[in-house]
Amino acid sequence: MFDCASKQAKKCFFIDSSGLQACSALSSSDSFAIASLNHNVHIFSFYTGTVIASFPAHNDTINKILFKDDMLFTFSSDQEIKVWNLKTSNFNDPIILQDHNEEVLAACVHETENLMASIDADGAVFVKDTKALEDEPLLSLYHNEGYDSGALLFNRHAPDELFVGINNMLYMYKVEGDGQPVQQICLDENIQCIK
Repeated sequence: MFDCASKQAKKCFFIDSSGLQACSALSSSDSFAIASLNHNVHIFSFYTGTVIASFPAHNDTINKILFKDDMLFTFSSDQEIKVWNLKTSNFNDPIILQDHNEEVLAACVHETENLMASIDADGAVFVKDTKALEDEPLLSLYHNEGYDSGALLFNRHAPDELFVGINNMLYMYKVEGDGQPVQQICLDENIQCIK
């Protein structure tokens, strides 16, 4: 950890020799999680630096790790999303979501609503209710162009809106909508196109 004001390292944590892939902090506690390149998850205390938990999570690269309430989400190139209950879990029995047919590359959770969205290498996006994870997705989207780069973001001021950035396009969808973009914006600097 680094103190920006003093420009000094406050704490150093040894993860493992494989290196760091992704990280996330739990805002309601003093914990943060790190995904290492050897597919393990390590949960630390901010204040003490002690390891709270360390466990194998996936069989391939963990591309994203997120906290939501008492849940830890891991998103992997093994095409799976795993959800770990932080209060009751011994980290041996996560909920495993297998909606994706390609590696899961990006994801987000809504700050105030029970929503989680993920996108895979084919450009398939799924939005799930975090209180009913094993149910069918609330929204399923398929982008034919595939996913080279991009991101997902829920609109914190309009809980039913999801922004999906794929390659050079930005789409806005209604979570309870028909799967068609409400708005799309081309991000190519040479072309100005707003539809």
